[in-house]
Amino acid sequence: MLGIPLFRDFDKPLAIIVLALLIFGLIALFSASYQKHIDTGKDFVLTQGICILFSLAIVYLISLTNYHSFLSVAYIIYGIHIFTLILVLVMGKS
Repeated sequence: MLGIPLFRDFDKPLAIIVLALLIFGLIALFSASYQKHIDTGKDFVLTQGICILFSLAIVYLISLTNYHSFLSVAYIIYGIHIFTLILVLVMGKS
């Protein structure tokens, strides 16, 4: 498979803890939104589950890269984050 190991230097205890927290969060969301789902038909758990799967795929893809390659653009990424935080402060609704 393209010579890329699937789980190179994989931290199994950390992955188990993260998955357990994600499952716990989905259960808590199901418990909190059950009546809302019956009333409106919105399935918050399904939406959140899809977002979790998408996020885990992105985390996996980022974990395949060498983190040293981000050092050259770290200040740019930091600046973009600070800029977006300032935008939220200025344009956000309360």
